[in-house]
Amino acid sequence: MEEKKTRSNKKIFVIAAILVLLALILCFGGTTFAKYITEKKMPAQNATAAKWGFVVSANTGDLFSDKYNAGVKATDATVDVQASASAKVVAPGTSGSVTFTIKGSAEVKAKVAISIKDGYTDISLTGTGEGATPYYPVKWTLVKKGTPTDTTLVDKGTLKDLADKLKTLNTDIEVGTSVNDEYTLTWEWVFEDKTASKDREDTLLGYAANGATTDENAVIKVEATDADKGIYTVTDKSDAENPVTYTAKTKLSFELSIAVVQVQNEATTPTPGT
Repeated sequence: MEEKKTRSNKKIFVIAAILVLLALILCFGGTTFAKYITEKKMPAQNATAAKWGFVVSANTGDLFSDKYNAGVKATDATVDVQASASAKVVAPGTSGSVTFTIKGSAEVKAKVAISIKDGYTDISLTGTGEGATPYYPVKWTLVKKGTPTDTTLVDKGTLKDLADKLKTLNTDIEVGTSVNDEYTLTWEWVFEDKTASKDREDTLLGYAANGATTDENAVIKVEATDADKGIYTVTDKSDAENPVTYTAKTKLSFELSIAVVQVQNEATTPTPGT
C-alpha cells in the first residue's frame, strides 16, 4: 500500500510540474522579444556666429568750438571769436569740420543708415515784407572721398539740404561685400559774401542772439518768442516806409546718426517645415 501511495504522489508531482512548465511556455509564447528599428545617425553638427566686421568712426572735435582763430578751431592764443559762456558758438568768419568713416564687411546682409534726426534747428532769418528773403548763413558741404577723385554731395547748402542728402546714402550692403567709405562734413559762416553783402542780416542775427534789445540808432527791436529755443522776433525799421519783421533762430542744433545695421530679406527667408 505504501509503495502504491508513493507512486501516486510522484505521478501527481510530475503532472503538476508539467502543468507549470506548460503555463510558462504559454506565458512566454504571448510575448515577443523582437522590435523593428529604422535609424539614421546624423554626423556631429557645428556652427559659428556669422561674422560682423563693420566699424564706424567719427572725429567730432573740430566741428564746433567755444573759440576760433582765423576761421578754424582756435588755440588759446590769438583768439578772434570767443563765446561769453562755455557753450559752443558760430559767427561770421568761423568754420569747422568732421570726418566719419564706414569700413568693413559681414556674413549677413546689412544697410548703411545715416540721418539727421527730425527736430533739428538751423540759424536763420526769415521774414515778411518787401525785401525779406530767407537767410541761412551757415553753409554745409559734404564730400565723399574717392579714387581717383572726390565727390561733392552737398555744396554750401543749408542744414535741410544736408539732411535730405544723407537720406540718399542709406544703401544696402550685400553679404560679403566690403565697404570703405570716408566722408568729410564741413560748415562755414562766410565773413564777407562776395556775391551779395549780408552785413545787415548778420547784424540782425547778432542782435537777436543777444536777446531782448532795442537799438534806436540801428532802428532794431528784438523781442523773445521762445528764448529757450533761441527764437526771437526782430523788427528792422531802417526803411521807415517798409519795415520788415523777421523770425530769427539763433541756435544750431542737430543729431547726426551714422550706423550700419543688419537687415533681413523676408522674401527669401526659408520657412521651417517647407
